[in-house]
Amino acid sequence: MPLIKVHICSAEAPANKALLVKNLREIMVETLQIDKTIGQVILYEAQPQHRSIYADRSNNFVFLEVLMYPGRTAEMKEIFMKGVVKSVHKTLRVDIKDINCCLIEVQQDNWFGSMNHQY
Repeated sequence: MPLIKVHICSAEAPANKALLVKNLREIMVETLQIDKTIGQVILYEAQPQHRSIYADRSNNFVFLEVLMYPGRTAEMKEIFMKGVVKSVHKTLRVDIKDINCCLIEVQQDNWFGSMNHQY
């Protein structure tokens, strides 16, 4: 079920976008120890003029939302989030101070979808 939503500036190079999505998917599978057939990464883009942040931050900031079921250890989540931040920093060359992440744990009975889910 893990889902990573990545919010970036649309000015980013297309090749970097594809590489980032691929890398985040690999990090998700590896560090969260999920089956390769589950989990998603979705990239959202906004034009530079549709993004705003305070003066001492870059408008190329990246915001990531991670949704997952609860139950993973704090250590596992920390390893995962550090991997995510490192991948964004390396792939997009965004300063680490301009990368923000939010991890949201959703109870399994509050997640609906897929062919196999019982409503």
